[in-house]
Amino acid sequence: MIINNNSYKLLDIDKVLEDLNPITPFGIKLKSLMKPYSRSEEEALKEELDRIEKIKELVNTQRAIFVEIRTHMRGMKDIRKSVERAMEGGVLNSVEFFEIKNL
Repeated sequence: MIINNNSYKLLDIDKVLEDLNPITPFGIKLKSLMKPYSRSEEEALKEELDRIEKIKELVNTQRAIFVEIRTHMRGMKDIRKSVERAMEGGVLNSVEFFEIKNL
């Protein structure tokens, strides 16, 4: 479904997306692929909202653990190209090996 301009403005989608601040290269990529749910995906949307609510409760009750997780995630490198090259038989340099090992 392509959201129409009126709905886009009413929902203030630009503000919602602006407030999403992924901290890993993987989150940034997922954010760029985000799209609104269509009417036919109502059940999937409800499931996603349930998951978000559970995560929100965990963050509120286990804040220290999530701060530690966030700290580790901030240092995550995007090694997808190195892994792809290695899978295709390419030779990795020592920095790429180190980054893969650390991840």
